[in-house]
Amino acid sequence: MRVHVEKIADLALVENGAFAHQFDIELARILDDCRERPSLDVARKLILEIRLEPEVGDCGALDAIHTEFAVQSKLPPQKSRMYAMVPDGNGLAYNDMSPDRHRQGTLDGLDKAINSER
Repeated sequence: MRVHVEKIADLALVENGAFAHQFDIELARILDDCRERPSLDVARKLILEIRLEPEVGDCGALDAIHTEFAVQSKLPPQKSRMYAMVPDGNGLAYNDMSPDRHRQGTLDGLDKAINSER
């Protein structure tokens, strides 16, 4: 069956609907990210790319247009907060009660310090 692609709604016909389904999946990913991180003030992108490459036949006229469809989403990277860590004998360490101040003492560390002095 010949499929005609003349307007954006016709993209649902490409690859028996698989391309439109992929578009829907990428859009859902973006919407989920917006719901999960609404305070992140960075744009999410949904990119629909259509590449058209004309092919000239032997007589010099247009013979075909090689067409490729692509959909891609771009989300901001997942980042943790910044931790001030110090190297110790077992790797990197931080105080989970004061993650931005690695030298900050906390009450939970006081018992350990007192016991080590005895």
